[in-house]
Amino acid sequence: GRVEPGFPVQLVVDAHGDRRFDGQVLAVEPVVDPATRNFTVRARLPNPDGLLSGGQFARVTLLLPGAESVLAVPRTAIDYSSYGASVYVVQPRSGATAGELEVIQRFVRLGEARGDFVAVAEGLKPDERVATSGLLKLRNQQPVSIDNSNPPQPSLSPSLPNT
Repeated sequence: GRVEPGFPVQLVVDAHGDRRFDGQVLAVEPVVDPATRNFTVRARLPNPDGLLSGGQFARVTLLLPGAESVLAVPRTAIDYSSYGASVYVVQPRSGATAGELEVIQRFVRLGEARGDFVAVAEGLKPDERVATSGLLKLRNQQPVSIDNSNPPQPSLSPSLPNT
């Protein structure tokens, strides 16, 4: 219901690397397929160099107006269980000497996921640090040390390496 003619679209064709083609939505099909919940959008993209042709595989991004600010964490930081999703917040250890850290398990409500990131709707503050690896070994109030020698590299558009 929010998609309208005139909205910008971006197209990336694998045959042309990371080159983006920008265009605009011309029409939106008013019917949504009940089986897939998909709908058809027609857009026009300038093609002055003739690089685009029918039958090419492409990734299309429809840009909706308005930006929404969310708190996102890597997927690897989420501990999914039958009780709900949680994260382990890293904080100074209570009653210990300076520099000692511990983790506190905090249940969170999740929002949308994109790529390797998940939005946290409730349960986490922007300035809090979370554990992103080794979750199977962690327990509530467990002392931890941080080793960032091999950090995970989350991406909004992950791809498998060529094997």
